[in-house]
Amino acid sequence: MVLVALLATAPPVLPADDGIAPDPAHVHVPITVDVAPVIERLRLSLVEPRRILPAAEGRLLIADARAGVVFAVDRDGTVEVLLEDLDDPVALALDSEAILYVAENAGGRTGAGSIIRLYGNGTEDVLVGNLTSPEDLACDVDGNLYFVSSAMPELHSVTPDGRTRVVNASIKSPSAVAVDVDGRIHVTSRADGTLLRISRTGDTQVVGCGLTEPTDIAFDGSNQPVVASAVTGELVAFDNNGLPVRYASVPRGTVGIDFDAAGNLCLVNSHLQTAARVTSRISIACPHCDEPIPLRLKRLRVDSTF
Repeated sequence: MVLVALLATAPPVLPADDGIAPDPAHVHVPITVDVAPVIERLRLSLVEPRRILPAAEGRLLIADARAGVVFAVDRDGTVEVLLEDLDDPVALALDSEAILYVAENAGGRTGAGSIIRLYGNGTEDVLVGNLTSPEDLACDVDGNLYFVSSAMPELHSVTPDGRTRVVNASIKSPSAVAVDVDGRIHVTSRADGTLLRISRTGDTQVVGCGLTEPTDIAFDGSNQPVVASAVTGELVAFDNNGLPVRYASVPRGTVGIDFDAAGNLCLVNSHLQTAARVTSRISIACPHCDEPIPLRLKRLRVDSTF
């Protein structure tokens, strides 16, 4: 399969001219080049990965629903089990204090789902219990947690001290929730095939439509919402009219996506039982000042088995 992106050619990077002082005011504009990315398949055994979440220092957190485990994979490939013996963990979120939240779907059993909170010192507690089919989680910069459940047409918020309220109660089959860098809440509706932007007071705006079985939302380096669908094998963004446009083609079964701090795509595929990082944003040293020059590798290719 092919991750489709725009094709552009970069100008050559010229060496510094001896005897000519560099302009101290020169700036480093990102250069787009037609080069394949680095595709790193994470080396760990997965059964049914559902979510991937970038953390500090290049670490990736992965929720494996069927295995009942949350893994952490360091940049050097070291794998750590953060939580185990969970009941169908399907979603992850981190707040600004690096507290990890995990949604246990519990196979959709009525009242058996919960949201677990894991602190940095390794202790854990149940933030919210007695849930039915929690599907996804997201945190805002103020430490508020948002979650959706496929069993209820509602977006819920939870304050850091555990107070829960319904933000919006008119979402048909919500499937994913995410908060962008500006604090705006986004929710996908599986039934309507829409991407909604919802304010903290519950006001709703349709951002995009025409989605097929949306499974996850993420925001790329330009804060553009990108939606995954495991059944179509496409990641989509939206044009100015709210219609879906192909952002990337990925293997079918890609159920969870996110972008790391550098804007690189990270994904999990439940069919292939894999997790991967697609590095397309790197830098080289400027020959004049040694400061980094951003490179954007726009010809992205990912094999169907990556």
